Amino acid sequence: MTDEYAEYEKACERLRKDNGKLLQAFAEWLQSKGLSLPTVRKHRYNIDFYINHYLLAYEALEPAVGVSGVGMFLGDWFIRKAMWSNQAAIKSNAASLKKF
Repeated sequence: MTDEYAEYEKACERLRKDNGKLLQAFAEWLQSKGLSLPTVRKHRYNIDFYINHYLLAYEALEPAVGVSGVGMFLGDWFIRKAMWSNQAAIKSNAASLKKF
């Protein structure tokens, strides 16, 4: 394993840990807004996929930095990489990202 790849993996691991805390806070915020548990789970899952898969796919990006990639995620990457992608899934992800 190269040093560059090892550094990338370390950065991704750190971000996954930080993202876990962020996802928990997001879920708690959604619950405080009165959303049902299944809805909270769906939004959390959608955001988890965005921040822990898309934003870490090519380089280790923090969610605040990766916000500029939402268009590419919904319009290209999600369609190609998520085998469950369809029009409803894209709309669901867009709604989750809007709340996030």
